[in-house]
Amino acid sequence: MSTFRRVIQHAVGEPADVMTLEELPIPGLTDGQVLIRMQAAALHIADTYYARGRYGFVPSVPRTPGFEGIGVVEKTAADAAEWLDQRVFPPIGSGTLSEYVVADAAALVPAPEGDAQQLALTIVNGSTALTLVEDFRPLKPGDWLIQNAANSNCGRYVMKLAKHRGIHTVNVVRRPELVEELHEFGADIVLLDGEDLPERVREATNDATIPVGFDAVAGEATARLADCLADGGLVVNYGAVTRENCQMSFFTMFRRDISLCGMSMGRQMAQRDAREKRAVYDYLAQAIARGELATPIAATYPLEDYVEALDHAGRVGESRPGKIIITF
Repeated sequence: MSTFRRVIQHAVGEPADVMTLEELPIPGLTDGQVLIRMQAAALHIADTYYARGRYGFVPSVPRTPGFEGIGVVEKTAADAAEWLDQRVFPPIGSGTLSEYVVADAAALVPAPEGDAQQLALTIVNGSTALTLVEDFRPLKPGDWLIQNAANSNCGRYVMKLAKHRGIHTVNVVRRPELVEELHEFGADIVLLDGEDLPERVREATNDATIPVGFDAVAGEATARLADCLADGGLVVNYGAVTRENCQMSFFTMFRRDISLCGMSMGRQMAQRDAREKRAVYDYLAQAIARGELATPIAATYPLEDYVEALDHAGRVGESRPGKIIITF
């Protein structure tokens, strides 16, 4: 094969208007580079933000969308020959809506055998969940955390990662039919969001001390999560399903020393050195490969249906469970 197909974004706007699927010659490699034949690529809500230039996500164009995925090294420069035929995760932000990706060998992460669609979510969703559990409060076995948007992919990862560490979870959802589903998934406590959420949390946990809450909904849901925490607690916001600003009462902060911070997986991972990052990715990949971490896949699309795939990925929330995967 002398050519390959890649999605290219030429401007900011609706994907159908600003992106094209182009056939290009297979690129040559310079020292330290490899050519990865993609097997699967994950789409995230951030992909739709970068396409449309929303919420401060303004890309430099031209660019190829796609933050993560999984593939096999098909060709290498002479000084990277040890990577030939290895299954790998391309570096984050490599532009994975492409049949082939060129990457620096030094930035590759080995990938195990296993379901390519599940493994394609390792770097972004997996790392987000792990850094939430590990970085913001020193949680130990027997401790509690609370999260909303618990049916999301990241929420499900948080549940499993917490359980592996002996940490209990209170999982808040917005649809009644999710309660039993998440109980079957292994959640400790599942509650519907609502005005009396703090009272029901205290009852369900026997008034346990909860030091940290993970908020991906924003709006008034942030305040309800804060009211479930012990004095001195922390709400970590990493999403905004409602498209609203986080809300928290001054009196909650002033009288109870509850604080709110924003979370970026990129910032959290940047605090780790190369060895620590590799350990995170290896741990997550092996857990996914063994089936210990799994998330629903809402739909798969071939590369040529990238417009429909991006549209589907943009319909985020509990009404659209699962991730969108591009398959090759």
